[in-house]
Amino acid sequence: TYFDGAGFENPEGFYQPSAGQSGWRGTAHASISDLGSFANGVSRTWMGWAYRDASGTDDALFGGSNNGIDGIVCQLAAGGNNVQFSPQQSGGATTWTGAWPGNGQWVHWAVVFNEPANLVSLYINGALVSTETQSLPFVTGSTLEVGSSAGVSVFDGKMQGFAAYEQALTATQIANIFAA
Repeated sequence: TYFDGAGFENPEGFYQPSAGQSGWRGTAHASISDLGSFANGVSRTWMGWAYRDASGTDDALFGGSNNGIDGIVCQLAAGGNNVQFSPQQSGGATTWTGAWPGNGQWVHWAVVFNEPANLVSLYINGALVSTETQSLPFVTGSTLEVGSSAGVSVFDGKMQGFAAYEQALTATQIANIFAA
């Protein structure tokens, strides 16, 4: 199943996909899916392009929530260029200090989380920033939220080309996607 951008806004103001698409709802600024890309004991890759307008608030690249609480979050921290990732919003975030190139420009980003190995990697513009230890497990049953996450401000800027992979992509694969 997929989300191709086609569909309509329902009377409640939520975006409804066309027939044949799965589980997407939300608004132009906060798309939510029940596809469930978070499962314990697996590796996942998320990536996309983002253009941050301002850094006054925490801006979620993606996240998730389980009934509005304790979901995964990947965000740009308020007041700077730090990138943070945590499989649970309740703490234990991995922070890459100064990794975001800055506001007012398109940036390709990718996060690879290998939960069985307790490792998370950040790539910016096709290059590995670093791989860090991350021992918290996913909060299972969480929705996938693009540009939003429970308790985090909606992304202040533009996004395109968001993708979630059910595997850990290699550095070569990420560099090739960035260069394409």
